[in-house]
Amino acid sequence: MASFNANVTGVSGFQPITNRVKIDTPVKAEVGSPEAAKLPTQPNDGTSIDFSKTLVATPAEVRQTPQPVETKPAPSGLETAASKSGLTVSDNGGLLQLTDVAPNNESKAPDSLDGFLAKLVNTPPSVGTVTHSQFDFDKGSEVVSGAQKFIIPVPNFENGGGEDLVYPNGAKNKEGQDIGGQPIADWQGKPIGGPGEKGVVFFNHKDQSWQAVKADGEGVVILNQVTEEQAAKLQEKIGKNPAKLNLQEFKGALEFAHSDLGVGDMYNSDRSFIKSKMNPLETSDTGVPQFGLFRRDDRDVCHAVYVEGSGEFQGPAATPQKFEDGAVLIRQPNGKEFSYRLIQPDAFQETYKNKDGSAIDLKKLAHQVPGEAAGE
Repeated sequence: MASFNANVTGVSGFQPITNRVKIDTPVKAEVGSPEAAKLPTQPNDGTSIDFSKTLVATPAEVRQTPQPVETKPAPSGLETAASKSGLTVSDNGGLLQLTDVAPNNESKAPDSLDGFLAKLVNTPPSVGTVTHSQFDFDKGSEVVSGAQKFIIPVPNFENGGGEDLVYPNGAKNKEGQDIGGQPIADWQGKPIGGPGEKGVVFFNHKDQSWQAVKADGEGVVILNQVTEEQAAKLQEKIGKNPAKLNLQEFKGALEFAHSDLGVGDMYNSDRSFIKSKMNPLETSDTGVPQFGLFRRDDRDVCHAVYVEGSGEFQGPAATPQKFEDGAVLIRQPNGKEFSYRLIQPDAFQETYKNKDGSAIDLKKLAHQVPGEAAGE
């Protein structure tokens, strides 16, 4: 039998037990389960307890004191970019590789780390917003277009069936401010449509810019880089006479071109430009003027300059055309004047060629820094 001294002192949390303290037969003790046991009766003399006749209860649940949850600050831009490359940022700000072992047991760490650092170093610098006046196109490279373009004349919608030429709800300017409902302006800041004029508002998915064209019988929408197969599907969607389309049907054709055919590069122009600068493809002639698959006149020489970096071009589009890693700016003769447009580098190589008919090499294209060649 194990005994204890009822008068123990000096132990923290305990007080001496005197003979006046009476230990009665214990009552039921709950231990967190329905099968709580009765403790056995012990001598009621206040001097000793036989611990060999007691029960050791094991609770069904062990309740622990909740620990405070550590909250981490939101990841920084570096941390977010690093995580996408299998890296993490250490406490002292260094980069650590989360090693990914390849099937041949060779670590991919060097490639991942080097690739990530290369991306950080090679991020194109921003040139901000540029205009054609900042470049000397007379010193540009002479090029001609070989792209096939699908032309859709904008109907003169009956009973004012066009839409107001204003930015749609949710549209924002380059400062991120909401411009929904404001008149859409051209690159000179002039509203595309006069008071009460209506037309079509649409989005160029290639350049991420809003476009607008008047429904005055002269406007057209040009879809860039269209194959004969895509053109046939577009003609079937539109019908034989686009002048019979209402606004919803016209915009539905543009959405069909983007969502079903993958043609997202589209912009506004007019019939006079098509008449003077483009020729219809005989194999896809629709019989309707300025409607169907066309190609630029190979004798129509344009001048191109290449601008490096990222930014946006304030040209004929309703909103600036954006570019992420370089852009080609084109000056096109348009009667007695010139028109200017941005073309993304990949599309430019696919749709233009040198004046002598050879393929375009972007490295050999005339490179200019905004304002430098123009003497700013």
